[in-house]
Amino acid sequence: MVDNESRDERDMAYYNGPTPNVQISGRARQRYVKRRTGAATAMVRGCLVLFTLCVMGMLFFVLVMGPVMFRLLPYGDQDRVARRVGLLSPWMYTATPTPTFVPSPTVDQSRLNAGLDLLDDGTATPLFGATPQGAQPNAASGAGPAATPTLVPGAPEPTVVALAPTRNPATDIPLPATFHMTRYQWVPQKWNNCGPANLTQVLNGYGVTATQEDLAGWLKPNANDANVSPWQLVSYVNTKLGGKYKAISRVNGSLKLIKSLMVAKFRPIIETGLLSPKDGSWEGHYLTPIGYDDNQGILYGLDSLIGAGKDNQGVREEYNDLDSRWGQFNRIYVVVYPAEREAELKSILGTDADATQNVKTALARANQDRKTNPADPYAWFNVGMNYVLLKDYRQAAAAFDQARTAGGGLPWRMLWYQFGLFSAYYNIGDYQTALAQVESTLSNQKNVEELFYWRGLVRSALGQSSDAQGDLLQALTLNGNFKPAQEALNALNGGQKPAVFDSP
Repeated sequence: MVDNESRDERDMAYYNGPTPNVQISGRARQRYVKRRTGAATAMVRGCLVLFTLCVMGMLFFVLVMGPVMFRLLPYGDQDRVARRVGLLSPWMYTATPTPTFVPSPTVDQSRLNAGLDLLDDGTATPLFGATPQGAQPNAASGAGPAATPTLVPGAPEPTVVALAPTRNPATDIPLPATFHMTRYQWVPQKWNNCGPANLTQVLNGYGVTATQEDLAGWLKPNANDANVSPWQLVSYVNTKLGGKYKAISRVNGSLKLIKSLMVAKFRPIIETGLLSPKDGSWEGHYLTPIGYDDNQGILYGLDSLIGAGKDNQGVREEYNDLDSRWGQFNRIYVVVYPAEREAELKSILGTDADATQNVKTALARANQDRKTNPADPYAWFNVGMNYVLLKDYRQAAAAFDQARTAGGGLPWRMLWYQFGLFSAYYNIGDYQTALAQVESTLSNQKNVEELFYWRGLVRSALGQSSDAQGDLLQALTLNGNFKPAQEALNALNGGQKPAVFDSP
């Protein structure tokens, strides 16, 4: 008998090469090979298990934790990362869009018909029934403009409004086929900071040291404020920069005008509609134009949400698409300019330098748009907004009736940004419609001070003084710099009727 140790020695001798006087049996050889093979197999299996666990861990991180962390990024950062890593695009956060208003009172067909007659030829049966008990409608019976509108409430209007030439020189200015502005730096917006971020981009371009946090602290003290209006951007420039820079806002802009302003080294901001990266539904959004290319039909803009585009040349906006989305906001624009260059700006704006003439021209364009496409709710809404600015509230209300029904209705965020609809119904004494529209909007957004301002005015007109004061105080709680709410509260406390604040 040969013990195991002797067999191992013989086996080792066999595998290590010829060894004198050592005899290796066939059985020993097979036994040793089997033992060696089993050890190797166990090692390979262990490595495979470990490798599999590592791969599964990586897949878990990539497929589960990766998307979770990706979705935690701000929406603009998600978009920029997805542009570089296309596989992440399906993971961008989206939700089912809500295309129209939350439920609100329907418009009677006879009222719609009468309103259309009023808008088309100025004749109609009364649009509304008896004035609500205890309510007194404001003056504005449809007789036409009662006062010159001011498009920069809350701040003195620059003297450019005094000029009213008979032509618009902007249409006569020869422009290069391509142009890009310099000294611009993209400012990625923080939460709900679209307005402050865009104004920061413009001011930084002029060499003004400012951050979006600086501007937001005054423009929207409530960080959750969902809207900063163009007039508020203007008011900041005109009141906080020591007179060195001024700003105006106008409606009825054109791409030719924006290009003319850029070539002349003025710095505009426009407000457009946008499909939200958050939920795919419509929202308002600012854009800072910095260049264009007529050969490609492209305007380049710094988008505080999306990014600065390839090589920081700006996000590419196709002319027709941009103009369509801009039209959803009556083609409103803000121009920030050095005070000493006011005469140059007057020359470029031409007839649009006069606020009243600017709105009248915008009204003519909006009326043409709604006749061309009666199913476009934005065109009807623009008609209403322009009538509000001209203090013709009866025709404005008729247009807003149409806007609420045309093409399926208005997007549910519409009244987060533009408030002329409330003013129109309030000023003709249709308080119930005004109140219903305010409250339907408050049901999905409670961080816009204008909503509480208008509910306060409506409740005051309905004799609900205590509730009205509470609403106005809430507006001031959200934004202590919102002067119209303070003025309305002062009027109520003094037993007077609040003056109406209209803004584009």
